This record gives sequence, structure tokens and C-alpha cells, in this order.
Amino acid sequence: MFSIEFKVADISTPLAGGGQSSTGHTWFVLRDSVAGTALSYGFAPAVHGAAFGPSKVYDDDDSNYLQTLSTRLLTLSEAQYLQINLSETNVSNEIRLAVTTDSRIAVLTSYG
Repeated sequence: MFSIEFKVADISTPLAGGGQSSTGHTWFVLRDSVAGTALSYGFAPAVHGAAFGPSKVYDDDDSNYLQTLSTRLLTLSEAQYLQINLSETNVSNEIRLAVTTDSRIAVLTSYG
């Protein structure tokens, strides 16, 4: 079974390395329960705390943020899982996810 879980951490959420989140954060976890893998993807400034400048994909948000304010788990087809899985594609690709009101996921990908 494949799934994606969207997670939201609030301002002041404790961080694994000490301290707390100054802004809160949103990320998602992509799971393949058959292979036993869970891949975390968050997008934020390359320099923590910077309001402007280069950004990057972080793969440790699920272990870094010690609490969540809200989560939403959705089941994926294998095709959706493979399309979203950034470890299988060029991370510079733009991946956009649209969640419909009936909890289906549309994957919109543009390669640039």
C-alpha cells in the first residue's frame, strides 16, 4: 500500500536538535508499506531563518519536528507514488499536488 501524509507543525514546535521552530512548517511523508520505507520531504530556505534567498528540499523534517499540529493521510496508487517520489526523479522538477474535496490526489508535474 502506498500513502502520503501531509503534516503541519506549529510555531514553537520543539526540534530534535534543540530549540524550537520560529515559523512552523509543513511537509509530507511518502510511504511504501510493502517495502517499509517512509520518505520525508519539506521545502524551506537553504539557510534556516532566512526570509529570502535560495531554498532546498529537506529530507529530515519528519524526525526533526517532534510534534505536529495537524496531519492528513491519503492512500495513493502505485503510479501516483512513483510520480511523487522525489528520490526517483530530478529534485529540480516542480512537483505540485492537488488534493480534491473527496480526498483524491491529482499529481501535476512540470519538468523544467
